Amino acid sequence: MRLPFFNRISLFGIIRILFLLLLFSPVWSYIWWVRSDTYEHNITMIDKTVPTEDYFEHVSFNWILNYEKIVKPGGRFYVFNEDYYGFDPREHPTPLARDWRRYSRRQLDSIADTTHLFYITDTYGVYYNEWVLDTLLTEHSSLIYGGMKRNEVYVLEKIINQGKPVWAEFNTFASPTSSYVRNKAEKLLNVDWSGWTGRYFEELDSARNPELPKWLVRGYMEQHNNQWPFEGPGLAMVSEHGRVEIFDPEVHIDDPMPYIEVDEDFANYYGTERRVAYPFWFEVTFPREGSDAQALGQFYLNTLPKGDSLLASMGISNTSPAIIRSRQGLTYYYCADFADNLVPFSSSYFKGIHNFDRFLYTNENLDRSKFFWLFYRPMVTRILQDYEIIPKD
Repeated sequence: MRLPFFNRISLFGIIRILFLLLLFSPVWSYIWWVRSDTYEHNITMIDKTVPTEDYFEHVSFNWILNYEKIVKPGGRFYVFNEDYYGFDPREHPTPLARDWRRYSRRQLDSIADTTHLFYITDTYGVYYNEWVLDTLLTEHSSLIYGGMKRNEVYVLEKIINQGKPVWAEFNTFASPTSSYVRNKAEKLLNVDWSGWTGRYFEELDSARNPELPKWLVRGYMEQHNNQWPFEGPGLAMVSEHGRVEIFDPEVHIDDPMPYIEVDEDFANYYGTERRVAYPFWFEVTFPREGSDAQALGQFYLNTLPKGDSLLASMGISNTSPAIIRSRQGLTYYYCADFADNLVPFSSSYFKGIHNFDRFLYTNENLDRSKFFWLFYRPMVTRILQDYEIIPKD
């Protein structure tokens, strides 16, 4: 009588088979990616905040383009250090920018006509200290390049009027964008920026945290009797007019970490977690009244009564939209640096890797790759499916 297969091999043999399957699984994953279909679409992206060759403000979006095999018309893959409009840090110390400053109206119309998706990831820009000196990164310095311009908002309007999808995120409206361009962009995206931005800091003691912005400390001290009595984690809020407030865990806030919270329907549809920490820059922006804009999810600050009073003096509350969708789903505005996630680009060549995302980030809330895997990647993928840029699973 022949014995069943697993009865005829030793335990060592089973372990060896499992080891070989594990060893070669990346190979099969890569072959699966290579053999999968490509999808040609013209994606137009703007990123003006590229002081280093990390390309951190947009590389995670390029990760998704590569993973889903979205290619340029003609079949060439998108390259994260070339296929965007904005600042190019590789020509140091001579500034180089790929933009539309000298484009004719006809050229701008051509961009709008051929674009399938328009994504503005960041327009804050590049400054002298961080690019030329590569030092004093926590101090303000003179602007080298940045800000959304009239030609860009012209293309934005043309694309929206053609009924094609547009995404934008922080920083699109803040300095150095002019008030005219900001107001125009807000109107097109059906949002209203309050002028407030915020960020969690793990350590507020400036002697212990060299990355704490010196301008933040100086601004607070100038407005609060030359005092900086903080240490440990905290939340900073900054107004476009220069006002600085710090939310101290002992006084104003129970947990200074901001969280993005979405309802069950959103989580099920977009494939995200219902609650995820967000440890980087975010802004307080609202759907424009009288439009079809709606908030999808919210930032939540776990403030104490004194914190609520401080927020009230700022004209805001402890909740604000995290995502604003408008124009029947054609425009999305992300009220934070959603695309700013440093993920290993090489992992985008392995099909199915998102099924093992639990092994690709730590449980630390400061790990921004955690936000990428639990929120940004599944949400962006679902929206791309809704736009029929990639097929649904």
